[in-house]
Amino acid sequence: MKSSRLLLLGCSFVALAVLLWYAQSTLTLFPKLPDPQRLPTYPNAQQIQTSGPQQVGFADRITTSFKTVDSPDTVLAFYRDRMIADGWQPGAIGDQEHVQLGFTARSCPFYYVYVITSQPQPGQTHVEVQFNKELCR
Repeated sequence: MKSSRLLLLGCSFVALAVLLWYAQSTLTLFPKLPDPQRLPTYPNAQQIQTSGPQQVGFADRITTSFKTVDSPDTVLAFYRDRMIADGWQPGAIGDQEHVQLGFTARSCPFYYVYVITSQPQPGQTHVEVQFNKELCR
C-alpha cells in the first residue's frame, strides 16, 4: 500500500515537472503579443489625420499623419521606446527606403508598423505612422 502511494506521488511530481517545463518553454516561444489596436499617440501631435484602411499589396493599411514642432529625432525616439516597451519587435519588412523605423508583431494575422518623418521647414516635422495588417498566407 505504501509503495503504491509513493509511486503515485512520484508520478505526480514527474507530471508536474513536465507541465511546468512545457508552460515555461511555450511562454518563451510565444511571448505576449502587442495590442495592434493601441498604438501610442505622440504627445505633441497636431493636425492629426487618419485614413484607410487601404489595400497595399497583401496588407490593409491605416495611416495616421500629424505635424509637430518637435524634431524628427525626438519623434523617432518616442516611437522607438514606446513600441519596444509595448512588445513590438524592431525591424522593417521588405525594401522600404523611406521608412525610418519599422516594428513587427509576428502573429497570424501579421502586423507591422512604419514610422516616417520629414521636415519640410525648420521647426515643423511631418510624421506618418502606417499600421499594416496582413492576413496569414
